[in-house]
Amino acid sequence: MSKWQKQISNQVAWAVCPVSTGVLVFLATSLVMFLSTLLVGTASLAAPPAFEQASLQQISALGQVPSLGLAPTPKATRGGNTDTGAPEALPSYANTQAMREDASLHAVAFANDSLGVVVGDRGCVLLTTDGGAVWQIKNSGVECRLEDVLWIDQRNAVAVGGAYDRITGISRGVVITTQDGGRSWQRSDDRELPRLQSLSRRKDGRTIVAVGDWGASALSCEFESRNQGATWQNGGELDGMKNSPNDPSAIELLRWTTTAKVNVPIRDACRFGDSGLCAVGDNGVITQSLDAGKTWQTTRGADRHAAMLVIAAAPATLPWPVIGSESLEMRHRVSVLIAATKDPSPDPAVGQPIDRIRQAAVALGASNVDLLNVNSERMQRTSSTPEITRSAELIQSWVAIHRPTAIVVDQTLPSALRGLIMETAISQNVDRVLGYTIGSVGESGGDKMLHSSALLPTTGVLARDLWQDALQLVAPNQAMPTSISLTSLYDKNGDNLRGESVLIGCAVDEGQKLASQSKVVSRRHLQILQGRLAQPTRIANLIRTSPTSDEFATGLTAILDQTSKEDQFRLAWSVRQQIQLIEDRTADLETSWLAVIADRFAHRSAGKWARLRLTAIENGLEWNRLRMATTTSFLQASRSGKVGETQRIKQASEIVAVSPFQSNENRVVQASATSPLLVPKPRMIRQKTSPQPTAGVDLAWEFHPLVLMARDASRNRGDGDGLQVAEEESSNLKRLIDDSRAVDWRRLVDRSATGRGNTIVALRTPTRPNLDGKLDEPVWRSPALARAGAKPLPQIAYDDDFVYIAVQFSADEIDRDPGTQQQTSRVRDHQLQSSDRIELALDTDQDLITSMQFTATDAGRTHDAIDGHRQFNPTWYIAADRNQTFVNFEIAIQRRDLTDLPIIPGQSWLLRSRCVKAGTAEDSVLPNPSQWLRVDFR
Repeated sequence: MSKWQKQISNQVAWAVCPVSTGVLVFLATSLVMFLSTLLVGTASLAAPPAFEQASLQQISALGQVPSLGLAPTPKATRGGNTDTGAPEALPSYANTQAMREDASLHAVAFANDSLGVVVGDRGCVLLTTDGGAVWQIKNSGVECRLEDVLWIDQRNAVAVGGAYDRITGISRGVVITTQDGGRSWQRSDDRELPRLQSLSRRKDGRTIVAVGDWGASALSCEFESRNQGATWQNGGELDGMKNSPNDPSAIELLRWTTTAKVNVPIRDACRFGDSGLCAVGDNGVITQSLDAGKTWQTTRGADRHAAMLVIAAAPATLPWPVIGSESLEMRHRVSVLIAATKDPSPDPAVGQPIDRIRQAAVALGASNVDLLNVNSERMQRTSSTPEITRSAELIQSWVAIHRPTAIVVDQTLPSALRGLIMETAISQNVDRVLGYTIGSVGESGGDKMLHSSALLPTTGVLARDLWQDALQLVAPNQAMPTSISLTSLYDKNGDNLRGESVLIGCAVDEGQKLASQSKVVSRRHLQILQGRLAQPTRIANLIRTSPTSDEFATGLTAILDQTSKEDQFRLAWSVRQQIQLIEDRTADLETSWLAVIADRFAHRSAGKWARLRLTAIENGLEWNRLRMATTTSFLQASRSGKVGETQRIKQASEIVAVSPFQSNENRVVQASATSPLLVPKPRMIRQKTSPQPTAGVDLAWEFHPLVLMARDASRNRGDGDGLQVAEEESSNLKRLIDDSRAVDWRRLVDRSATGRGNTIVALRTPTRPNLDGKLDEPVWRSPALARAGAKPLPQIAYDDDFVYIAVQFSADEIDRDPGTQQQTSRVRDHQLQSSDRIELALDTDQDLITSMQFTATDAGRTHDAIDGHRQFNPTWYIAADRNQTFVNFEIAIQRRDLTDLPIIPGQSWLLRSRCVKAGTAEDSVLPNPSQWLRVDFR
């Protein structure tokens, strides 16, 4: 914190103390006078060009109300946006035009004493020409979130924002400009820009600078315009690299809430005139002071504040249908807190995770999402007084800011945190506290249950539509649960939970209700919704009964053709989730689904991802091994325990208790359940090649590091026709290596970084390690294999027959598995979803799209697959050892099951080694580069 931030924090801290009104006025006046000494005068035609930059940036630097970009929402088109590079469409139930009245606001700027503009969610633009007394909604032409606005002069202004694509999270930017003093706005040339968060000027006073997410095509997060925002170029970060702004803390927001006398978080503020201050916040609230902060008056949205506050453990455990039902259906104002800390995004091309969460919540009608900044895992493990005290202060501040009537609490939060929430709710006169549990019908009780098939007639959607749309942004790999159970934990009036709303029976103020009216849903639309209730059953039957992959693709295409265009992608993605629930799914099923997605949604980045994955499957080294897997009949017989040859193999595998490395006293586990000598005739898995897409070039996708790596891997494999030079990186990869922002991607492709950072050197070993989990063999003591940093890196060695891997995790990271080692000899692939486990993923062709996965618990229970397909049957061995500090895993994998040819020095693979907690799944479709390591064989 700077000295200016400390001074302001100390002054404002007194303003929330229980002192007299006179003292409060005096302190508020002192605060504004202090601000005034640092801000320049009101802008006019003759004002210095840097005025607007100075006002916004200085207020931000003082730690008052940062001008931050938070939750984007996509561009206005219906039934799928075919404008390549533009933000995707908002669903029609979001009712964007009407909901702009209640949109949360994120930036404010004045051109002179009377002319001002405010921008916010849903493409909201507000204009005042009388110094803020009256604000008019203007048509922006976009639906996504607008993050910042900058006046160039009294007629020209620029506003920026953006959104994220569903599934892939690709960042899309938006720029709108006005040439008539804010009365009309037009889109600029922004198709290849990432989401932008802030605007300023260069020191020359003529160049506008926009800063936002990292743009893969420009290799920059800074862009500049010299023609009043009409066109943009890579800014080159001439003024130095800019970091993403931090959200203000709850303590800071409470100070502003108290000073400005509102009950919403203030998101931005600026000065206008000689003594005017204007502040904007959630729920469309605008408040201003005309006397240098002595008094404040809310000029828009007086008395607006949250009716319901939701506090969740994680984005995937948010009760998304409850949020949408209470806001869109019941017209209540909803705010959301997530009990987590802000983690920097591992992939600069897809922005921060919290921003995608905010985008999903705003689409469902919520005002905003904030981080509680509490470490839930630490609270689960410890009850230290400082952690409890800090958490209590944060919770008290957030509840005081929002003043909700009801609080809905995630029951997976640590009990200590739930207790603090309950104490705060009672002390601050909250009417009702409810706990919620997400799961399947019948898993848990409750006073009220919302089923995913529930019909919301006012909004005109099914509850699962809201759930699926949100998860496609925040956790696209997660299968949608079937229900949410709500249980009353506290009710001030002793009422029972009843009715369709969690707020029925509570006194809800007018300011806690949305000002906009809900749209009228036709009877025809409701009839279509009722017909859609049978779609999951139709899809399940199609998957189960289709005799061939072609018939499955034909049936799926027919179902999509009968679905409204707006609902098609949601339904198509739900098919993938149903396919992934099938344990012994065939590869043909996945490739047929990918072909349908790639063809039908070629304009979406998700369709482009499907095309990229199809190419990797058809040519990748890992899937070549899957194509040589055993026949389907053999697999089914071996897993069902049928008599005959399969039974003989199974019995033989049960007596293979000794690995090639030592006697069975060391309790080494052979993960294989079949002898490697008994291999049935392989069958070739049929791959369907689809025609290439005809959609326009999308530079944000084409230059994404994953796409560059996948195409470089394709070039090295020789997927194309003719001879290719494969020794050197492509020119685009060389550009990526030279960029300092994409550090996690860069180290995966920079071959000159061997032995530095998170890279592993794998050496040939003359002696096999003794697999006991102790990691005390000479092979693990080599300086070239030394661990780097605080967190131990995996260690790898190899010989002609095996690849050896040693990994170590903290004992706190992985809980004990109640299973036993004796079970491993009778079952090849265990069900490990309900246990903490380690997962090793090996990507031998370095495309980061396909990989071989080896999963194990500390009890030795194992599972192996290629991208989730169990037909992969490698021979491997594992030994685990747990002590009070660490859990060690020592693994040997037969080399010929990883690669046909012997490993030679100079080869490189990619490795991911991680601990997976029970009940969790991969959140993102695109890989997290920070989780992967490059392995260089020497």
